[in-house]
Amino acid sequence: MSLDNNNLQFITLPIVKTHFGFTDNQDDLKLLSIVQSCNLEIKKRITPITDSLDSIEGSIYFQSCSDAALVYCEAEKLRQLNKQYDEAAKVMARFESMMESLLGSIRAQAPARTSRHIASRDTDSEDDYFATRHTV
Repeated sequence: MSLDNNNLQFITLPIVKTHFGFTDNQDDLKLLSIVQSCNLEIKKRITPITDSLDSIEGSIYFQSCSDAALVYCEAEKLRQLNKQYDEAAKVMARFESMMESLLGSIRAQAPARTSRHIASRDTDSEDDYFATRHTV
């Protein structure tokens, strides 16, 4: 699965500017790079446990992913624009706990790919070989 799905954006530059109250265009390039890294970070974390990134959009998890991306963006804004490294670390800890909860929730739904992977392990002939004790 590829991470270059640019159609799926959890946050956008206008959303971030509105949320943080930026009225000028002075930091737009820096904010755009932060927004792109936030979207990519969320995609990287959910890709291993979902069947498809496209299945996230319109699902019950999209808003949680957007909220987590916004918290990640807040941490990056504090770190890169405001140079408040201690506050950024606190916000990043909140992001990590949000992601842990979100990923646990997604895993609890047992995506089809995950269940197929587990089922294929159960029928693998190597499992039978290594499951039995062999003496030399």
